[in-house]
Amino acid sequence: MKKYLLFTPLALNYYIWLGLMFAIYGISNVVPKPVDDYISSAVMFLWLGISLIAYIIGLVKMVKDESFDEYFAAKVSMFVKFPQILPGLILGLYSIGVMIAPMGIFMSIFLWLHMAIVYISSSVVLALACRRIRKAGKLNGGSAIILGVLSFFPLLEYIVPVILMMKVGKRKYLVET
Repeated sequence: MKKYLLFTPLALNYYIWLGLMFAIYGISNVVPKPVDDYISSAVMFLWLGISLIAYIIGLVKMVKDESFDEYFAAKVSMFVKFPQILPGLILGLYSIGVMIAPMGIFMSIFLWLHMAIVYISSSVVLALACRRIRKAGKLNGGSAIILGVLSFFPLLEYIVPVILMMKVGKRKYLVET
């Protein structure tokens, strides 16, 4: 279970940012204005740092650590991609709607950049999962390359984890008696 904690900030990125925004809004009603700005900036940068460090450590462990097997890679690929479907759709529609306002264009650009960063980060996890499954011998080289490339295409990125999970199958535990 601890292995999955490294990818939780990426998987639940939108939900955590929404929770942080509500918390900062609640704090802004209690503390004076200058202190509120420092607190909100500190919280946002702290969370950004924590999620970036967890993501990098997770990627390094996924590539280097042999205890992260192909079954783990397939599960992480699903764990990272599927919670992002609904928030990505809602934020995409919201950013299109907010472009009507004059300053909404800048907000829309920021939202699309944030969504692109999360999208590319989760697609890198998918590509590394393809690599790990190929290294385990459950996927041939051509299929791994094709699935790795398809993980960067919108909508196809949600089919790739399902294919990986089907290729890996269920984990077989050895029971010694």
